[in-house]
Amino acid sequence: MKSHASDSIKIPPGLWAGLSALGISALDVARKAQLPLAVITEQQAVADSHYFAMWRAYSELIGDTAQGIVKLTKAVAGELGMSDRTLQRRLSLEGTSFKQLLTRARHEQAREYLADPSIAIKEVAFLIGYEDQNSF
Repeated sequence: MKSHASDSIKIPPGLWAGLSALGISALDVARKAQLPLAVITEQQAVADSHYFAMWRAYSELIGDTAQGIVKLTKAVAGELGMSDRTLQRRLSLEGTSFKQLLTRARHEQAREYLADPSIAIKEVAFLIGYEDQNSF
């Protein structure tokens, strides 16, 4: 059976670099998703079923939301050359939190994706972190 464009989801640019910053490698995701590494790293788009498997694997590897935010906060703080506690303190002084900034960034990214008619809504949902487009 031939795959249609609507049956695949684009892998966002920078996905593997972002996961690597969180200590998650493409190999970790491939093993957890039980997919060949080449399927997820050498293609610009993957079948829906492969993307769902990758998403579930990523979710399991990053842990629950609170754990994921802690890991991401530490990664961002490290990139900024400060401790995660210093980052949290500075954000607090500005009247915000890392979680609030993350939510705002996801909303902005969703608007950008939705403005592109070549990206299906289900793709947008998955690209910004929803496993199911109905939750989006």
